[in-house]
Amino acid sequence: MISWLQQMHLIIAFKQLRQKKSNQQKLKGAETMLLLYLGFNPQGLTNTELVECSKMDKAAVSRSLAELAKEKFIRFEYRNGKSRYGAHAVLTTTGKEVTDHIVERISKVLTKSIRSFKC
Repeated sequence: MISWLQQMHLIIAFKQLRQKKSNQQKLKGAETMLLLYLGFNPQGLTNTELVECSKMDKAAVSRSLAELAKEKFIRFEYRNGKSRYGAHAVLTTTGKEVTDHIVERISKVLTKSIRSFKC
């Protein structure tokens, strides 16, 4: 069982990592979270699916996806003609590299934090 203090240590470590990575890549927290969701769903996700997964506001998801597409981290696969409705956001090669780096850093922070736990 993880103590309250250990839980706080994990939360602080994750926030520091997210802030550092966001500053390096100029990514906001919402954009980082969406990249992670897309990284774990290689077939892509629609706006609606991302809203449901992330519990974020529809407008925030749309703005974040537009920014990620502008920076070439994602692309849209249109499955119903050219309408954004039902389009799947999919990671590009660059987006995949950034997402893999974020996951790697999170893994290192968690491993380091877990090693410092004394049960």
